[in-house]
Amino acid sequence: MGKGVLRTWPQPPDAWTEIQMIGSDGVQRWSTADSIFHVTDVLQGSQSFPQRMTPVTGNSTATLGSCNAAATYVLGYMKLASVGLQAGQLSPFPAVGDWYYVSGTYLGFTGIGDDCCAYTFMASGGVVSLEEQLAVYEVKNSVGQTFNFPAFTLDYELWIGYFR
Repeated sequence: MGKGVLRTWPQPPDAWTEIQMIGSDGVQRWSTADSIFHVTDVLQGSQSFPQRMTPVTGNSTATLGSCNAAATYVLGYMKLASVGLQAGQLSPFPAVGDWYYVSGTYLGFTGIGDDCCAYTFMASGGVVSLEEQLAVYEVKNSVGQTFNFPAFTLDYELWIGYFR
């Protein structure tokens, strides 16, 4: 059985722009040129949101930091660091301290029915942002007490980059 090869392209002394895996039959099996995510920036931090009266709807965007202008995609993790819930109130997040993978939008449900909140990490034009979308109607418990949408803080670790 023949042996495969791992090679760089172009060959040194030029700067490497691609790594290829070539099978013993000479056929390329894998290449870094094949839509691999290229990390340009890493961003860690937290974002706090205030308590709001229900019902509350709308969108808001918070700038988290800067990134390479070529970056168009965000991968990473977030966790609920703290939440100010009233007794008997449901959280839009499963648990404080658990990390969740973010690649797109996190969708949380705040109660019974159609109430929801969505959090999307984005990279565009050299800026990393977090968009919050809320559609929270009046949230009440079984005895008619109205709850506010709770104050909370999200911690995040993000890898910002692009697919080539």
